[in-house]
Amino acid sequence: MSQTLGVDHPAASVHAPELPQQINSPRGKLVYLYLHCFGETTLQQLEHRLQMKKISLFAVCGKLEDAGVIGRRGDRYFLR
Repeated sequence: MSQTLGVDHPAASVHAPELPQQINSPRGKLVYLYLHCFGETTLQQLEHRLQMKKISLFAVCGKLEDAGVIGRRGDRYFLR
């Protein structure tokens, strides 16, 4: 479901990505969208940017990893 905003809108070139069906939680969707927009990142960056507690991020990222939606290389997370 890609969506293009009108040309008068400042984010006119932004497209909403298709969310994988495996992602059911709002926090999981938020982490996925962050990685889609900003690319590979650390847990600390997610914690700061998304204003989420690290314990919650561990759980969310673990579930997304188990679902095969994201991967981890060292301390960095990325979309698969």
